[in-house]
Amino acid sequence: MPGYRRALVALDLGDSTAVLLASAQRSLAPDGELLTAHVIEPMFDLFGATPGVATAITTLDTEALKMAERAFAQACESANVPEDRRYLLRGHPAPHLLTLATEEGADLIVVGSHRKRGLRALLGSTATELIHQSPCDVLMVRIP
Repeated sequence: MPGYRRALVALDLGDSTAVLLASAQRSLAPDGELLTAHVIEPMFDLFGATPGVATAITTLDTEALKMAERAFAQACESANVPEDRRYLLRGHPAPHLLTLATEEGADLIVVGSHRKRGLRALLGSTATELIHQSPCDVLMVRIP
């Protein structure tokens, strides 16, 4: 198998980061390119906000963004991903990743899959949405 030309790795910046990057690098052709993305979901969408809570959530959101920027930069540097192939986005992950894969001509999306139970499993996940709507192959890496 010649390998993929452009792999987009969706990083969650947790313990799975190194595993996802290694899986993507193994899937690339010798001259293939690695692209990385992390999508930060707005805290207002995650928690909702009443007027009294809005200021606290805004402060938390700003701090979370700073932490994500640092962690994302470190992960990308460890994998030698050039700055012009790093995408730190805000919003809902699946639509952003699908758009980015199309715009950047990715022929593989690498995403982690965590085992979910109960209601979360019934509603689906980013990985499931990517599989069903992706313009290219999707490699789901099981994260224990």
